Amino acid sequence: MSLIECDEILYGSVEGSAATSSLPIVKLRTITYTDIGDMGNNWAQRNIFDTNALINVGGFQVSSSGITVPEDGKYFVTSNIIHKDQTQHPNAQDNYRNTIWHRWEINGQAQIEEARSSYNRDYANHDRASTSISTMYQLNQGDVLKLQFRNYTGYNDPNNHGLINNSHVMIFKFSE
Repeated sequence: MSLIECDEILYGSVEGSAATSSLPIVKLRTITYTDIGDMGNNWAQRNIFDTNALINVGGFQVSSSGITVPEDGKYFVTSNIIHKDQTQHPNAQDNYRNTIWHRWEINGQAQIEEARSSYNRDYANHDRASTSISTMYQLNQGDVLKLQFRNYTGYNDPNNHGLINNSHVMIFKFSE
């Protein structure tokens, strides 16, 4: 598998001329967060964004809770979330089971796409899994995107289920 990263994509060119503006793009890591799974079987929004963007071209506003879109257009939105049972005992098995899901929320409205992890059973020393979504949204300037999580197996405390800090999200404008 190949990985291509860029910090600027140009768009708005007319045939035979150079591009006229930069494509808005933001890439973030998530922060380490230790209770994305404590809501049981209910969906809950979590403040997981690192406000120090790896890439921020075009003026996205980023808070720990959400990402604000800088201009109208069609946006490609992708998220890869790696999660881990933080309470796994180093020398024993705590028999915790989980199936973490995530989805995007736009202006308080949950979106239909859901990412679901495979069944993760700590008893077998399997304490990590991941979820990913890639989709397109028609967004307007000022729209706010947030992430919601769900622990489908419904387990609550004492287990803390957290994100691994190389989880990431990327949003870029695709067209008007």
